[in-house]
Amino acid sequence: PTQDCMISGIVEDARIDLSPVSPLVFSTLFRAVRQQAGVKIVYRSMNSPIGAERTIYPHAFVRAPRRWHVRAWCAQRQGYRDFTLGRMASAERLDEPNNHPQAEDAQWLNLLELVIVAHPALSIAQQDMIAQEYFPGARAMRLKVRECLAAYAIQDLRLAVDAVRHTPPDYQLLVSNAAKLPPLFIDRGDVS
Repeated sequence: PTQDCMISGIVEDARIDLSPVSPLVFSTLFRAVRQQAGVKIVYRSMNSPIGAERTIYPHAFVRAPRRWHVRAWCAQRQGYRDFTLGRMASAERLDEPNNHPQAEDAQWLNLLELVIVAHPALSIAQQDMIAQEYFPGARAMRLKVRECLAAYAIQDLRLAVDAVRHTPPDYQLLVSNAAKLPPLFIDRGDVS
C-alpha cells in the first residue's frame, strides 16, 4: 500500500481555501515582484464590486488563512495596501519600475508583539486549561507579526482584542496588549 492509503481516513485537513487564484494573475504578479515592476489590475472591492482599474507596485505575497494577498503600493490610494488575488479580474505587467520598494513599507517592516493570554472572563480552571492547550508551561504567548498582517493573525486565531465586547465562549484567547497596538483594519473598516 502507498503512504497515502495508510493515512487516508486517519488525518483530515479541515483548512478550506475559499478564494481560487487565476494562474495567469498569480504568474503576472510573481514576475512583477521578482522584476520590481508595476502591474495594471482590475480589482473588485467592497467599494467597487464590479471592478476598477488600479496600478500597483507589488513587493511580497502573503498567504493569509484562506486567501492569497499581494502587498503593494497603490498608485490611486498613494499608499501600501493588501490586495486579495481572488478579487483580481486581470493583471498586466507594466514596464514601469517599482519606485516604492519593500524597504519603504513601514507597516511591513514594523513587527508588533501580540501578547496572547487565556480570556480573563473564563474561570481560573478554564484559563489554566486554555493556557496548557495553547502555550504549555506559560501563562501567555508572545507572537511577533508584521503590523500590516496583525489583523489577519487576530482574525485567524480568533483572538479577542476587547475583553468586554469579545467574550467567551466565542473568544477564549485575548490580546492582552491590544490597547497599546496601532489601530488595525478590522477596527477601522479599511478595506482595499
